[in-house]
Amino acid sequence: MKKHRTLLRIAAAAAALLLAALPAAADSVPVEEEPAWQSFTYAVSRGKTYALPSPSPYRVRAQVTGASLGTALGKPGDLCIADGEVFIVDTDNARVLRTDGEFKLLGTIEGFTWQGKQEHFSAPEGIAVTADRIYIADTGNRRIVALDRSGACVAVIGKPVTDVLAKDLQFEPRKLAADGKGRVYAVVKGVYEGIMELYEDGTFGGFVGSIPVKADPLTLLWKSLLTKEQREKLESFIPVEYTNLTLDPDGFLYTVSLAAEDQDALRKLNAAGGDILVRSSLGSIPVGGVVDTAVGFPVGGKPSSLVDVAVGDDGIYYALDEEYGRVYAYDEEGDLLYVCGARSTGQNGTFPKASALALLGTDLVVADSSTGTLTVFSRTAYADAIALALSQYADDRYEESIETWNTVLQYDRQFMLAYSKIGQALYQMDDHTGAMAQFRRAGDRAGYSKAFTRARDAWTSRNFVWLAVGLVSALVLIAVAVRLIRRRLIRHPVKPGGVADSLAYPFYVILHPFDGFWDLKNEHRGRKWVSTLLIALTVFTFAAERSLSGFAVSAVPDRQLDIVFELKFVLVPVLLFLVGNLSITTLMDGKGTFGQLYTAVGYVLTPLILIKLPMTAISNLFTQDEQMYLQLANGIAIVWVAILLFGALLGTHEYTGGKTVATLVITAVAMMIICFICVLFFSLFSELIGFVYTVIQEMQYR
Repeated sequence: MKKHRTLLRIAAAAAALLLAALPAAADSVPVEEEPAWQSFTYAVSRGKTYALPSPSPYRVRAQVTGASLGTALGKPGDLCIADGEVFIVDTDNARVLRTDGEFKLLGTIEGFTWQGKQEHFSAPEGIAVTADRIYIADTGNRRIVALDRSGACVAVIGKPVTDVLAKDLQFEPRKLAADGKGRVYAVVKGVYEGIMELYEDGTFGGFVGSIPVKADPLTLLWKSLLTKEQREKLESFIPVEYTNLTLDPDGFLYTVSLAAEDQDALRKLNAAGGDILVRSSLGSIPVGGVVDTAVGFPVGGKPSSLVDVAVGDDGIYYALDEEYGRVYAYDEEGDLLYVCGARSTGQNGTFPKASALALLGTDLVVADSSTGTLTVFSRTAYADAIALALSQYADDRYEESIETWNTVLQYDRQFMLAYSKIGQALYQMDDHTGAMAQFRRAGDRAGYSKAFTRARDAWTSRNFVWLAVGLVSALVLIAVAVRLIRRRLIRHPVKPGGVADSLAYPFYVILHPFDGFWDLKNEHRGRKWVSTLLIALTVFTFAAERSLSGFAVSAVPDRQLDIVFELKFVLVPVLLFLVGNLSITTLMDGKGTFGQLYTAVGYVLTPLILIKLPMTAISNLFTQDEQMYLQLANGIAIVWVAILLFGALLGTHEYTGGKTVATLVITAVAMMIICFICVLFFSLFSELIGFVYTVIQEMQYR
């Protein structure tokens, strides 16, 4: 008997241990491990977009499966979290699962009673929950079902009766959003006019946010030349279909759609359906998933396929990318903060087919329709610091925001956005010089320009008297210097043909192009060494413009000096023009030689030097709003060079005006042909080298 009791105690203890080891049937499976993906952000430097690795913003906290819920979970098609409860649309099993915040199953909604008849769902795909309503997109039954929070049916919304919709349209609602006032927004399959606005009584409120179609101008021109029958056979310009939507706390609709060229995949719609999403991100990086032109570590080569969007109370919004299994987080300015998740690698936190996204407090919940699981991500200290810094700035706590952004930089020194945000806080604190330094480090030209304007205005007001005195003194000194030079030239005239005369002659040519180029050839006033000097100065001018222009207005800020690139940028076009023009004019009775043409072309470049060099120096005093003056100066230089080039060819080849214009056009064509031949030659030459190398390798092996 005693032995029997002992065996019973051992069996009971073993059973208790076994039960303790198994997960509870109504709970999620806790998971704590390092992420199996690489987070990243984008940054723009010297005209290129780079993908930079960043610390992990989220870690997998838990995995929710059918086993952990204690019931079957087939294909989770949508998620909605309201009042701490989680609603999971199980498309395969045609029902909605309802859990608490710890994913303990509270109940299931498998059907409802309507007009005395028991109804069931068929392949539901979407859900929206308000304080007193549960709206379910009963896709297979082509209706939207409105339930109260107890599960009783209060309305069934079918296809609205309106002339706006096609008669043969199958009303198949897929995704929903509701504002708590009886208004439901629905993404309906096959409806391209926008999001449908519906009411519980079946009233159709119209379409919201139709995505504008940007047609190819050439295609439009081609269609205008076709007959009506031919136009009907061509593919129509159909807007992109929305894939999902959600309402933010302020009542604005955030939507995602399939990727399409020249169309925004992520939008924020106001009551009138206008897109008001702010896209003023650092570096003007597109909002809406992967940037396929970015360089760096591999982040993808295909466009993103956004299938869901969620908005937090802090203004950060998240987009779910089915193509890459990623969640992209953006702030209210459209800046990418971080990325989490990846396409399935068989590890937690990766997804073969991500299907839905929701926010549970600060946690992210991502559903995968292929594995029938939910993954719960919790924020790391890195993401917490970013969210805190954004919140502090929004609350005008600028000093605290700067401290928090510095904490973020301790995690990631490459996070350019942090420097820009510090610059914004310093700007608000009237530390414009410090803000300029941070904006420049971040590559934020817009912020730098704004801070520089304030700093320049403050400096000008403090030093106005000295500035005026200096300006008057400079003008007086210039006038005196000009007068002295004139007196000296009267007493000691410049020797014709000397060095001084040769260096001064380009100034005469650019002011008197027709006489100047005639004398350049016929009176032998031109000098090849002067032309070479002018070409060299042109190279220097472009190098200075690219590397020394003001940060606020430079096309490529902080570009490193690259003499080899500048040599190619100037010498290759000059050489192509010389060869192309001489080859054409030889056939068209041109009188100029290669040496004469070379000399004339060098003199033609003089306005570029005279205008671009001083404007490069002055550009350091300009803001972005004043960039038009630089563009105007560059435009004047280009027009001036064009007039001089016309005069150079007219005087060198002794053509008429019409023939000179014709030779210029034919020369441009010849230059393109020469480029094509050179590319073809080098391509064939590389193929030949590869062939010879292969033959040598084969001979060595034998």
